[in-house]
Amino acid sequence: MRAAPPCIAAESKESGALLELQARDLRSLIAKDTELSDIFMQAFLARRLSLKDAGHGNVMILGSKYSAETLTLREFLTRDGDPFTYVDLDAGPHCTGVSRSLRHQAY
Repeated sequence: MRAAPPCIAAESKESGALLELQARDLRSLIAKDTELSDIFMQAFLARRLSLKDAGHGNVMILGSKYSAETLTLREFLTRDGDPFTYVDLDAGPHCTGVSRSLRHQAY
């Protein structure tokens, strides 16, 4: 799976400069600057809470409500507080095509 190129928009109330960093350089900078690290941590937590409150997440579970593995995944994500989307492949005829197109196999 390849990551999509980032799409970023920024707005400043005062004149300033935009600094573009590679991910490794940003991680290095955050590791060296505790104030910057705290700012990023607050932003990430605020984003996660916002996504959770809106019911959005970056995980989608496709599975059967009769599957122990599906239940295990759903319980883990719920317990961990991670927002996720669940699609029950047994929910109706519209899901048969999804299951077939993914070549769903029970393990």
